[in-house]
Amino acid sequence: MALLLILLGAATLRLHAVGYGSDALTIQIDEDRNISVPLHLSLPDLRPQAPGYASVYDYPALPWYTLFVLDRLVSWVGGGFGLVPDWDAFRGQFASHPIPFFLLGRTLSVAFGTATVALLYVLGRTLFSPAHGLLAAGFLACTFLHVRDSALATVDVPVTFFIVLTLLGAAAVIRRGRPREYLFAGGAAGLATATKYSGVVVVVAVVAAHALRVLEVGEPYRRLVSAGRLHAALVFAALLFLAVNPHLLLDWRSAWADLLWIAQRVQGGPFPGADIGPGWRYHLTVSLRYGMGAVMLALAGAGVLHALARREPGGFMLLSFAGSLYLIAGGARLIFARYMTPLLPVLCLLAATATLTLAGWVRSPRGRGWLVAGLVVAAVIEPLDASASYGRMTGHADTRVEAYRFLSTLPPDSDIATVGPSEVWRSTIPPNGHWLPTFYARHPRQTWADVLTALKQQDSRYLLVHTSPVDVYSPTIPELEEALRRSARLVQEFSPYKPGAHADPVYDRADPYYFPLGRFRGVVRPGPLIRLYHLE
Repeated sequence: MALLLILLGAATLRLHAVGYGSDALTIQIDEDRNISVPLHLSLPDLRPQAPGYASVYDYPALPWYTLFVLDRLVSWVGGGFGLVPDWDAFRGQFASHPIPFFLLGRTLSVAFGTATVALLYVLGRTLFSPAHGLLAAGFLACTFLHVRDSALATVDVPVTFFIVLTLLGAAAVIRRGRPREYLFAGGAAGLATATKYSGVVVVVAVVAAHALRVLEVGEPYRRLVSAGRLHAALVFAALLFLAVNPHLLLDWRSAWADLLWIAQRVQGGPFPGADIGPGWRYHLTVSLRYGMGAVMLALAGAGVLHALARREPGGFMLLSFAGSLYLIAGGARLIFARYMTPLLPVLCLLAATATLTLAGWVRSPRGRGWLVAGLVVAAVIEPLDASASYGRMTGHADTRVEAYRFLSTLPPDSDIATVGPSEVWRSTIPPNGHWLPTFYARHPRQTWADVLTALKQQDSRYLLVHTSPVDVYSPTIPELEEALRRSARLVQEFSPYKPGAHADPVYDRADPYYFPLGRFRGVVRPGPLIRLYHLE
């Protein structure tokens, strides 16, 4: 009953954040491709195609195939009710009515996210006790970063599901070590890698589980036998990955070029000059600090120390994966908070371990119960507040959509320009179709006054300026603001903040998904602060 209540709460939080009933959506820019690629798949070859994108093999194909199956099922059901005549008519609706397709993809992510909560309970029960499993599941159900990513049609929550499935298989390897446990862990690792390439890191946990099992058995003959089982698990993982992604071999030239491109991007950051500092520090002080909440993260840290001190095989196996993922993600220059999402279940389980260990120091059963309850409330209150605030914000129109609606009232011949990357404007779905301003790229030798003069010479009469704590994409430029004060007139402002409120939100600085990660107070809608100027 407790687990069912936790799962019900997890599903409710995630569904509340999806954005049902909205006539405009703020999207994470990866969602656009993740939704459109399945609609371009065709039987029988199922070769991924991404029209309008430079690469297609920078992501593995399992999430696209999963959504393709769901799309075909919805199309079939719609045909049964006479809503759409066939598959071509169904996917043809995407051009004019894209929002339902995004909501369908997000709902699939909600299913993965809620199922991950259930799997974490089983993992905690297998490694430690049912109490550990319930507490860890409750923590993950409330964890804000997991709630947010479970309501987006991205790959981070599905890969987290398969990672927890792999850890469950690794736990079974430690406990029993039979061939089927090895194959289960290897198959789950193959599916994790087929969901997102970085999921291959979970193989470390399988190898660690094997090593811990070998140390426990101690007999040379059994060591040799179990080594063959490990090899079989790794081979099975590779074969399953390739079976899901056969076009990596069939179209290997394009695949190799795309893989090189993503490797270079990971080491180069969002674009040249965009550097938000060491990833290890950023993920600790921003991604995990606001993705989990301060108290839950502190409990997870205590759980890490407890696992190192106790030297239990299960704890070592969890730390082998968590440490490897954190080191690899922190060493990259492409830094997003969502890269920590696969780490959250492990940290929640470690936080549960620390909570129950601290409670064990109290002799009185009633005192232990009150201490556990107090720690749980202290741990979940911040992420629950963030999840609720995020869900409320999804019901408000993005500032960019508000700007679009206002610009639609201007004369048709109004030429509107903006500065900054196009990603800023590609991460919304306006209600009346796609709209983009004219982008102006400033030459390094130009002053901002020169830019305004050049725009006037090109007959641009309006300039959109956007600022945000997402300063990689929407930085505050004092020189531009000074030039605008001298030669432009403010026409309209579109603010994400509550009038008169003191807002100091925390955003994921390199992700053009304009929702806060923390300190939501004073923020009522997504989007940057947008000002529309008339060039005098």
